Amino acid sequence: MNKKNYNNKQGFTLLEIAVAVFVISLGIVGVLSLINYNLRTERVSKNELIAGQLAQEGLELVRNQRDNNWLERNDWKTDIIPSDSKDNNYTIDYSGGINEGVDKITNDKARLHLSEEGFYTHDSTSSSTPTKFYRLLSISEENKNSFTLECLVQWEDRMGVHNYKAETELYSWRR
Repeated sequence: MNKKNYNNKQGFTLLEIAVAVFVISLGIVGVLSLINYNLRTERVSKNELIAGQLAQEGLELVRNQRDNNWLERNDWKTDIIPSDSKDNNYTIDYSGGINEGVDKITNDKARLHLSEEGFYTHDSTSSSTPTKFYRLLSISEENKNSFTLECLVQWEDRMGVHNYKAETELYSWRR
């Protein structure tokens, strides 16, 4: 009779299979964690980019108002700095209106809405869609020929509250 040698069989032991599954699992978990991190970073970067552009737009809209005042031969601060207001917080959008009396960034007057045309506006009409972004301008008069303008854009997501601030100084260079 021919006896087969069962001890000489080639194959994997249970321990080898367990180690291979563990190593493969670590690789898959690492890749999935990296994908999740990249998706979160992409969302934050997208919102920071939008906030940066909204803040710059706020500064440019006030600068545009100053330039229009010069063209119309008005005082350069007309419709920018009220003489009777204690609170120097405002909102502004592309329609050119500066809205006073916004006491804090989370005020509904500071919330930006997306219009049907794709513009961000503070007008909360039924045709506009509210966004997660709030924009508030702060103006502090330094002297009669210049003031500091600060634009704060704030939004909230799953990672918390985020702020983006842009600042410039506007001058009365035409006298």
